[in-house]
Amino acid sequence: METISVALALPSGDVSSLAEAVDAHPLLETCGVARTLEDLWRLLHRFRPDMLLISTQLLLDLEDEAPGFHDQDRLGLIPAFLVTGTEPWTGYEGLSNLFRGPFAFCGTIDPAKADPEDLYIRLREKAELLRGTAFREPFGNPGKKPSAPGLVILAGGKGGVGNSLLASSLAASFAVRERRVLLVDLDRERSQLSMFKPEGTGKSLLDLLPLAEDISWEMARVSLYRHPTGFYLLPFGHQRGKEARRASRLPSFFFRNLAFLFDTVVVDLPGHLAEEFLPLLLPCRALSVVTMSDALSARSARVLSSTVRGFGIDPRVLRLIINRHGNSSTLQPHEISRAIGIENTCTVPDDPRSGLDFAELGRLPRPDSSLGKAVSRLAGWLIGETEPYPVGEQRLRLFPGTGKKKGSYLPSTAGR
Repeated sequence: METISVALALPSGDVSSLAEAVDAHPLLETCGVARTLEDLWRLLHRFRPDMLLISTQLLLDLEDEAPGFHDQDRLGLIPAFLVTGTEPWTGYEGLSNLFRGPFAFCGTIDPAKADPEDLYIRLREKAELLRGTAFREPFGNPGKKPSAPGLVILAGGKGGVGNSLLASSLAASFAVRERRVLLVDLDRERSQLSMFKPEGTGKSLLDLLPLAEDISWEMARVSLYRHPTGFYLLPFGHQRGKEARRASRLPSFFFRNLAFLFDTVVVDLPGHLAEEFLPLLLPCRALSVVTMSDALSARSARVLSSTVRGFGIDPRVLRLIINRHGNSSTLQPHEISRAIGIENTCTVPDDPRSGLDFAELGRLPRPDSSLGKAVSRLAGWLIGETEPYPVGEQRLRLFPGTGKKKGSYLPSTAGR
C-alpha cells in the first residue's frame, strides 16, 4: 500500500498531538507544517502532498488575501480536512463554501480525538476517492527531481577529515544560485561552524527548539544569522547538564519544515551522532560520507557507512567524498570505494592554504582556489546534475604522468 503524505496548515497553537497521530501510523507521513499563507503555498508546490489538514483561520485568510490559491490549473485538486477545536470560527455555517477552487472539502478532524488508525482510514478513503483529480506530480515520486537540492547531508567518519569545511563551502556554493540556503551544524560539543556567526547575532538550534512548532519563513529570516556569502547559519548552540541534553532532542517534523522553508539545507553531521539524528534526516537528497585517503579514515568511514545502511537509507542517495587526495595519498579512490561499499565516489584535491585559512581565520575557500573550484563542481555532482571533474582532468589530477591503465580504476560517475 502507498504512503499518504499529509501537509498541516495551522497558524498557531499546539499541533504536536495531530502531527504525532499522523506520524504514528506507518502509512502516513507529515511532509511539513505551514504557519502562514506564504509557507503553505511553498509547502504545497514543493512537496505535492496527498492530503491537507487546514485550520479555519488560514482558510479565512486565504479567502481574503490569496486569490492565487484558487488557480486550479497551477495546483490541481487538493483533498482537505478542516481541523476543528482550535479557533472560535468552527461553527460558521458558510465555512464549507471556503473549500473552493483547488480545495476539496473532505470533512473535519478534531486533534484531541485523532487516533492514528481511524485517521488513516479516513484519509485513505478520501485520497482514493479523489485520486484521479489530485496533484499530477505526487509527493515522493521517484521519477521527478525536486525543484531544488533539498536536504543534503555531509557526515564525517572521524574528526579532522574536513567535513565542516566542505559543508560550509557547499552552502556558499549553493547560495550563489539558490535564494534560500541553510547550513545546520549538529555537533553539540566541537562546533567549528559557530565561528562564522559573530557573538550575539542570530539564534542557535537550541534557541529555536522551544519554538519548533511555530517556525515559519518570516521567523527564520529574522532569527538566523546570514553569512556574507548568502547562506543562513544554524549552529547547534551550547548546552549544560542532562536537562539540556534531553531538551535538545529534535521533534520529528523540525527538519521537514526546514526542508520546505529553504531551497537547500546542508547538514554537517558528525559520525558519532549519526545514530541519534539520522532517523530525522532520512528524506534527504544526498548523504555523503567524507573520508581521507588513509587507512584510519577509511576504516571510520566504513563503520559510518554500515550505520547509515542500517537505518534503511536509499542506496541511491549515498555518496563518498575523498578529501585532500593527492599524489602522496596512501590509498587510491577505487580501493577506498570498494572497502567502504559506496560506488558513487569523487575526490577533492588537497588545498593546504584554504584549509589553514578555514581552521585559523574562519575563511571559506576563494572561488578561484583549487578547493573553491572543486566544491563548485561538487555541488552539482551531489544532486546528480554533473560530474565533479571531466574524466580526463580527473585522471591527470590524481595520476599525473600516467596512462589510461591506472585511470581506468576510477569509479565512473557518469549518468548517476
